[in-house]
Amino acid sequence: MGQLDLTSTNHSHTLRLEYIDDIPYACSPWTDVSRCMLRSSSRKGSPSLVVVKTWRIFKNSASDADRAVFVKKLQNRLFQWRRLCHPFITSFQESSFVDNTLPVVIMPFFTHGNALDFIAENPSTNILSLLEDVASGLQHMHGLDPPIAHGTLRASNILISDDGKACITDPCINMLPLPTFWTIENAVYSRWMAPEILMSGTGTDEVPLASPEGDIYGFSMTAVEIYTGDRPFSHIKSKLAVLLKATQGIRPLRPTADNAPQLTDGMWAILQRCWAHDPTSRPSMTTIRV
Repeated sequence: MGQLDLTSTNHSHTLRLEYIDDIPYACSPWTDVSRCMLRSSSRKGSPSLVVVKTWRIFKNSASDADRAVFVKKLQNRLFQWRRLCHPFITSFQESSFVDNTLPVVIMPFFTHGNALDFIAENPSTNILSLLEDVASGLQHMHGLDPPIAHGTLRASNILISDDGKACITDPCINMLPLPTFWTIENAVYSRWMAPEILMSGTGTDEVPLASPEGDIYGFSMTAVEIYTGDRPFSHIKSKLAVLLKATQGIRPLRPTADNAPQLTDGMWAILQRCWAHDPTSRPSMTTIRV
């Protein structure tokens, strides 16, 4: 267990992170998430338990140009995230850099874990109530001027608070411009991502374009995931095969009552509207919540 001393992004105070585990608490192909105790020169009292997200790709492999593009975009996305003041959207506490190059984002630790973790431990959880929380958070994001789209909604990006409420995490910060040799990001999210986004190519920052309509599609796939406890298209192992199915208009079959006992006819009808192939045919989150 080690520690890391940082300066906050605005250089107003110092931060000390004391790592709890020898290995990351969670990880993706390009990030590590570690549990730490945070001590800050701006706060008195006991340290707080947090999670720290770092981008592993920048430790030794990214060029200066790749790093500069990524950091600029990350700072822009964190600015957007700070605009999202809502009870069902998580906040991040700090951001900084290691050795002035490695981005670090510090977020609260949720002891209940994500939605799937929570339901596995509490099988009588009202899933519809959790989805209503998520819908409320997305409605807030999409209602801003300009609207903010999450881009990578899935059960692992929905954390459960101490009072059992669903909170969207990592808005804006997943679909970022990675170094050119990292080509897997689209495939990782293909089970949840709208077909028009999967096939749209890239935006000006070399990443797929997120949209509120795409979030509506992602909400429907996330709902299937939470109701069944399994990823969408779980019977298909290949991420590329899922991408092809989605872009051809194929959607998940309705799960059996044994696999999704809380999924009602009415909710299934809503999900079918949300994953319409034509994004203009999908309802807004405001319409869904009425």
